[in-house]
Amino acid sequence: MQEIFQTVPQTSPDVPPAPQIKNSLLVIMAVTLLFATSLAGLFYFQTQKLSKELASLQTQPSPTPTASQAPNGDLANWKTYTNKQYSFELKHPEEFQELQDEGGWPNATIIISRPNRQSYDLPIEIWNSKADYETKYNIPNYINNLKAFSIKNGKYLTLFNTNGDSDVDQILSTFKFLEATPSASPTP
Repeated sequence: MQEIFQTVPQTSPDVPPAPQIKNSLLVIMAVTLLFATSLAGLFYFQTQKLSKELASLQTQPSPTPTASQAPNGDLANWKTYTNKQYSFELKHPEEFQELQDEGGWPNATIIISRPNRQSYDLPIEIWNSKADYETKYNIPNYINNLKAFSIKNGKYLTLFNTNGDSDVDQILSTFKFLEATPSASPTP
């Protein structure tokens, strides 16, 4: 008996070819990456620009007002608000009120405002750090209406003319510190 061996050729299992990335997909990914990088760069640039604007915010103590500065021509009829805790005072017309609002303005030591207004005219706030008030007022239009001072114990005092009102500018011109100390100085 003769044995018949048949040789069966061995074949390797079919292996699918490696998937190839199409050129168009590569281009889309590159454009997307470029766009995302550009947006990140723009965001960084704008953030730096706003930070520099806030850092360059220089406020000076207002000069002592004169009677001709008052809207009604007479400071003698204005009320004087004095804050002994932070050693400052300012004058305001009688129609303005001195308010407290711990809900909407938790840092406010006092708010000077006309009655029945939709928004307050002049919140005066105390902050634990410069970064705190810069975070809240990090809007370019606010910078022109904000006065900031470094006061005692590393805190900051801000006066914010919320509506850019010229009458409130008159009130701001009467603001003064009661003690002439280095701790009550405008922030750079």
